[in-house]
Amino acid sequence: MSWTEDALMYLEKHRDYVKRDLEALRSGRIKISDEGTDATAAWIGRYERQIEHLDRIIQAYGKP
Repeated sequence: MSWTEDALMYLEKHRDYVKRDLEALRSGRIKISDEGTDATAAWIGRYERQIEHLDRIIQAYGKP
């Protein structure tokens, strides 16, 4: 297996973890608070952007 394939497998697995956490945030199973304020919406946005970024990388270097 080439380095690129290993890296893509890692990125795909990482994307799965981020997606799992995003779904937990959206469903309300996980809530994030920052000094008494609800920061969940901010983290949802971060995770959505991270998934978009990972998708672009995987697509650019990924399997046809």
